[in-house]
Amino acid sequence: MNHAATGSVPIQSYCWDQDEHVVRVHLKPAACPEDVSVEFRRFGFDVSIAHEGLRYSMSVDSLCGPIDPERCSVRTRSGGSYAVLRLAKERGRESEWPALLGANGGVSACDQAARQAVRDLGLNT
Repeated sequence: MNHAATGSVPIQSYCWDQDEHVVRVHLKPAACPEDVSVEFRRFGFDVSIAHEGLRYSMSVDSLCGPIDPERCSVRTRSGGSYAVLRLAKERGRESEWPALLGANGGVSACDQAARQAVRDLGLNT
């Protein structure tokens, strides 16, 4: 992690998609692998990205379904143009999520426009 970054800004630019086993959260700003820090929990995650002197962060405590933190990962793509959180759905509970966050999360269900944006940008990993 680049510890030179100061200040904290919420990550507000993201989209997500899913398949049977994995939910992918695509985050901006751009990042190099060493500038991304993430902690996964059964129903949430904390991510921090150091970028251009600022620290961008996102904390989620109410995912729509459980994940297996041991099988989750983070990577950067396209020369660091964005980061992808790969959330492995808990085995045996791999149904499609109607939303990224659960009822208490305050974010509505993923709509077709968000899914199309993921496809258009070639963000599937």
